[in-house]
Amino acid sequence: MRRTNDPSTGQQIAVSAALLVIDLMLIGWSVYAVGMAGWADSYQSDGVAPSSVPEAMSQALWLLGAPRY
Repeated sequence: MRRTNDPSTGQQIAVSAALLVIDLMLIGWSVYAVGMAGWADSYQSDGVAPSSVPEAMSQALWLLGAPRY
């Protein structure tokens, strides 16, 4: 790939904007999924069943490419 000092083209700006929109949609979906898992777990009255929030968070982190700790 050749390096230039020219300003960005319209195509580069469009691709960047599309990737930003996709990233924001993935973040929104991840927050929604983890929130729904926490909301659903709050209705379990016995407290014995394992929570599904860690699994939802793990899937969200994998989808976003974040490292797992």
